[in-house]
Amino acid sequence: MEKTEFKTLAELINYCNQDTQVTNNLTRKTTPFMNQTETRQESSLNNVRAGSFIVGSIDDKGEFGFSTIPVIHPNATSARVECKRLSSTNPGKAFIFVQLRGAELVPMNTSISI
Repeated sequence: MEKTEFKTLAELINYCNQDTQVTNNLTRKTTPFMNQTETRQESSLNNVRAGSFIVGSIDDKGEFGFSTIPVIHPNATSARVECKRLSSTNPGKAFIFVQLRGAELVPMNTSISI
């Protein structure tokens, strides 16, 4: 598989949009090339690569909480606005935003019969 590098997030988005048909916004994207699909995991890892943000909370016991399917924010401004909105409707609960900065993944072995 050819490695492609992008200088900006806009270049990456334009590249992805060239040959992508969205079949279901939440689960997968289908591309015409050899029926490749982008899973939720791949989509989430792409958000990590892009340095996107997610919003979480800290309760009165100091415990952190995050959604299992968080809304992805493209920048800190968007995430901060969401924190302010959530805190105004949940007095006493702190809302935080964090930047996705890195991930580790050990690929699963996949058998291929030819």
